[in-house]
Amino acid sequence: MPDADDTPSSSNTQDSSIIASMNRHLFRRADWRYHFGVRTFKAGDAIILLIYAAALTISVLPSSRNGDILTVETEDGSYAYSLSEDGLHSFSGPLGTTVIEIRDGKARVISSPCRNGICMEAGWSSTLCCLPNRIIATVSGTEEDIDAISG
Repeated sequence: MPDADDTPSSSNTQDSSIIASMNRHLFRRADWRYHFGVRTFKAGDAIILLIYAAALTISVLPSSRNGDILTVETEDGSYAYSLSEDGLHSFSGPLGTTVIEIRDGKARVISSPCRNGICMEAGWSSTLCCLPNRIIATVSGTEEDIDAISG
């Protein structure tokens, strides 16, 4: 007659299958893909990713023309300049003279008497401000958008 140790009992078989089932469940739960819902990359995902990348690229690229008119506001009045005509324009304020350059349809401050020079560091922009010298310049739409120019 065989020993009890040599023959597997039905309870040992059930215990081992329960343990195996628990191990599979625990390992599946420990897998990071299970927790984060990661799935395989599909063709539709690639198309959506390309659309987002194209939209981001288009929105980040600078446009060749932001507007047609540079409007400069000073204590002395308001002035308008066409961005299609390159040139240097000087404006006097309480601290001295601020020079704005227009080139290739863009504008920037190239010199200003202000202490920090933040307006010059801004570079080519659609809004230029030298607050200590009380000069604000903005790029706006077409010449037809302007009702009147004071100055």
